[in-house]
Amino acid sequence: MASTLRTLIARVVTDLEGVNGAGGYVYDLSDGDRVEYGVPTGESVRVPSVYIVSVDVASDTETAGLGSYHHEVEIVLDGWVGATTDDPGARLLAATDLLDDVHTALDADEHLNSGANGINITAIELSHTLVRERVRLGKFRCNLGFSYRTSAGY
Repeated sequence: MASTLRTLIARVVTDLEGVNGAGGYVYDLSDGDRVEYGVPTGESVRVPSVYIVSVDVASDTETAGLGSYHHEVEIVLDGWVGATTDDPGARLLAATDLLDDVHTALDADEHLNSGANGINITAIELSHTLVRERVRLGKFRCNLGFSYRTSAGY
């Protein structure tokens, strides 16, 4: 049986891969290699794309009660998207649309929200700045916050 943490990460990936450019989504992440682990390397970034940059876990027994662990998980996502022009406003708005697609996909997943005692999505950064030679790109970074409990010994 997979761990709760592994199951959460897998559901996030599945939900993001379900963003298909239809039914209210602006962008399409569904073709299999638009949701990746790590950070983009090299000068080219496939757009649109979302990267799972890091996963941080903090666990304690004090707030969970006897025989249980309380876990706080933070998954950091970077989203990259192309813009129609190199105008900073176009890049920022494109990143905003991709971030909204991510919010919509994750908010719609009842299993993800119930299994993790709720999800907290915080946008940290919406960027329109030029990153090296990555012109005409917008970027967002957001944190997904989860909390869940497990029984000791499992």
